[in-house]
Amino acid sequence: MNYANTQTERDLHDAFLDEAAAHVKYKLFSQKAADEGLREIADAYDRIAGEELGHAEMWLREMGGVSDTRNNLKQSISGEMADYKTSYPNFAHNARSEGFDELADRFSMTGAVEEGHAQLFGDMLDRLESGGYESAREDIDWRCRNCGHVTTQHQMPGYCPLCGYDRRYMRREMCGN
Repeated sequence: MNYANTQTERDLHDAFLDEAAAHVKYKLFSQKAADEGLREIADAYDRIAGEELGHAEMWLREMGGVSDTRNNLKQSISGEMADYKTSYPNFAHNARSEGFDELADRFSMTGAVEEGHAQLFGDMLDRLESGGYESAREDIDWRCRNCGHVTTQHQMPGYCPLCGYDRRYMRREMCGN
């Protein structure tokens, strides 16, 4: 579906960002609850964080944000370069101009990490394009944690072919277990 230049496109983008942010936030909240010995709350946060990640994945896929590995690497390089060349320098400048020097330094250091990410993705793209990777396309057994059905495919199925449960219920079968 082509959502280009529509309110729906903007809504999908916002939904993706909201769900991705909620995933990270709830993972951190889970860690805090666990640190405080509140295991039941930590477990609930973990479960909901996983669901938020599933929502973010759904919206990103709906927007066409997941492609083949070559294009995913190109997209990743572009994003990381924008972060280290524009976003983090601007964040650091703003923080420093408002007197938050330590935060400005952390923004600058994070930008340097982002530059390293761009370099790594670039190196992987170069290696991929020069034939330096072999695709591991072995058959893998996937077991549904809901119904126990085992299916054999190269990659995790999007859902259980027997009961229809979402891919989050599929686990790689290890040594016949």
